[in-house]
Amino acid sequence: MREQNHRSTSRVLDIFELLSLSENGLTLTELAAKLDAPKSSIFPIIHTMEERQFVKCDATTNKYKIGHKAYLTGGTFESEKPIFEYIKCQMKEVADNCNETCNLGILVGSLVTYAAICESRNPFGYRAYVGVRFPAYCSGIGKALLLYKTKEELMELYPEGLKKYTENTITSFDELYAQLQKAKEEGFTYESEEAREEIFCIAIALCNGDNSVAAISVSIPLYRATDDKISLVKENLKRVKMNTEQYLKKFNIVDGWEIV
Repeated sequence: MREQNHRSTSRVLDIFELLSLSENGLTLTELAAKLDAPKSSIFPIIHTMEERQFVKCDATTNKYKIGHKAYLTGGTFESEKPIFEYIKCQMKEVADNCNETCNLGILVGSLVTYAAICESRNPFGYRAYVGVRFPAYCSGIGKALLLYKTKEELMELYPEGLKKYTENTITSFDELYAQLQKAKEEGFTYESEEAREEIFCIAIALCNGDNSVAAISVSIPLYRATDDKISLVKENLKRVKMNTEQYLKKFNIVDGWEIV
């Protein structure tokens, strides 16, 4: 009985890990295949997880994704991460100064994941939520996380190529790599309607040496992305980078998970 309990616990953790790495979610059949287990043994576990709201099921696709209870539970670790609280305070200043939404992202596999969001007071600002994830290559914040990847590493991250999400999405590895090289010189990465229509994004990497530990960005509705606004955002992002990187080096933080 004790051995069975351990096996069931492992199944729960395996399901969490699989769903956390899946951008679009997984069906019961897909979960069973990846776990090499019969659907009949997975169903009662996933059903209980759904009832407790640790996972959710899309009624249209029948695919399971991480539920909000998992994010709330994970949030209890925030108080143990003083650098996380520090970065969020810096983000609030950016959001207040620029009157636009400020985001903190980390790289999970090939996806950028929003680890913190500070929304602007503007009722017409960009809206997102913690846990949102999408391919890093098609967003400003994601490109900042890819900044020090070689072209070969980029191709390994996206073995099926660069999928097009909007008319502006980059689909060429050469173009993506060229953008990253330019960003190293300039200090900023950009997105103009590449992952989300009507959104312009400016981002900056938070580095420890030649390693993008995390990144922060400001998302702006395209019609408000004036030269003055872009200059203001850059000024604020540079300040956060300077203030934060000294702590990354001091505490030798080299992975985004160490922040959040």
